[in-house]
Amino acid sequence: MDEIMQIVYQAKEYLTLGIAAVILAAVVFVILYYIIYRKIMKGTKKLSNRKILISAVFICYIMVVFGATLLGRRSSSWNNANINFQLFSSYRAAWNHASSIEWRNIILNILMFVPLGFLLPLWSKRFKVIWKTYLSGLLLTVLIEGIQLFAKSGISEIDDIFNNTIGTVIGYGLVMLVLAIFKGKNNKHSIWKIISMQLPLIVTVIGFACIFIVYQHQEYGNLSENYNYKVNMSKAKYSVNTVLSKQEKSGDIYNTKIGNFSETLEFANEFFAKLNTSVNESKNDIFEYAAIFHSMDGNYSLSVDYVGFKIGFTDFDEIQVNEKMECDFETVKKALSLYGISIPDKSEFSRKDGGTYTISVKKYLEGNTITDGELRCIVNENGKIASIRNNIIAYSRYKKCNIISEQEAYERIKEGKFLYYNSSGAIKQLAIQSVDLSYRMDSKGYFQPVYEFLTLVNGRETTIVIPCIK
Repeated sequence: MDEIMQIVYQAKEYLTLGIAAVILAAVVFVILYYIIYRKIMKGTKKLSNRKILISAVFICYIMVVFGATLLGRRSSSWNNANINFQLFSSYRAAWNHASSIEWRNIILNILMFVPLGFLLPLWSKRFKVIWKTYLSGLLLTVLIEGIQLFAKSGISEIDDIFNNTIGTVIGYGLVMLVLAIFKGKNNKHSIWKIISMQLPLIVTVIGFACIFIVYQHQEYGNLSENYNYKVNMSKAKYSVNTVLSKQEKSGDIYNTKIGNFSETLEFANEFFAKLNTSVNESKNDIFEYAAIFHSMDGNYSLSVDYVGFKIGFTDFDEIQVNEKMECDFETVKKALSLYGISIPDKSEFSRKDGGTYTISVKKYLEGNTITDGELRCIVNENGKIASIRNNIIAYSRYKKCNIISEQEAYERIKEGKFLYYNSSGAIKQLAIQSVDLSYRMDSKGYFQPVYEFLTLVNGRETTIVIPCIK
């Protein structure tokens, strides 16, 4: 909800900018047309009110587009990869992350250029020819991406050009449909041609519907470690300094609890009840992956992730206390137990300056449960906890699965099918040092088996993760 409100707020800002541009353009128009052209030069050509209105709307729209795409963007360094020529890589990233925000951005990129395709044929008859409207949309989006590139503002992506152009063609189809309806029998286009103009819209809607339906019906979630595009390995030289098994094997899949907002609210009330308070529901903040709650007395805040119920807790009174306590593992465990948090005995415990303690559990298997993650907390001198960030999750064994061999996973690396952000140049050398079977949590809360390859990429130590469910 907060993301939507932010979009609405930004849209209002850019619309205000657009209205200001229209007012400025109106002043210039009055000076050039009425004073200079009509009075001084004695011109007789008149402009229709319809064209003036469409021009005003068009100017306002263009300012909104430039505001949304160029203003408020963080600058980037030339040393970073700020050009992405990989077509559909943003689609693969949104799929791998199963992120509604990323899908929203893709869809908004399409919708943003629909008004362009709609307005141009209304503004001038020459744009009723589809290729002229298409070319205009293409040139505008290339201009925007070029400005972003040279201004070092955001990332210039070929996907943006594709999405914006699709939006332009959709807008063109819609306006031609509207004109055909209003003209009725006087319309020169056949009904089948008008229908064919709606194909970009139909294909786009069906495409996104299929994506979301497939995700909802697939058993497991998606792994963010999966590749967004194939890495160029054409010039890479390989070496393997370990033995890779060619034997396929079976592995285990684990899962954890996934909740919704009402379940996290219930969890927060139970958590705050241990502190003799409850949730102030008027201050709830709901996000895509988590919800943030505040206590009725205003002393505490608690964030709860929907996947795994990871928490972030802050005691606003205790966080201001400067005196921190030096504790051993058992003392910290006892303090955490007062908040309903239990820690496995086989954990790594460490202390940093400022009374910050870290408890790590690395894929600890006990029976049918595997525990993994890290907890950080701050303990004051009075023994009270000032803050907790608990990312330790217990996963239960779900089912067996077949996994590919280490050799097959290595072949995927050679094909460039791995996640790698190429910020240090092309891959020239890749050395496999070791490989281990590990786990990663997917977007539906399943703990999937993956291969972790410890490698040297151009001499730099890099871990490459390959999903391995067959």
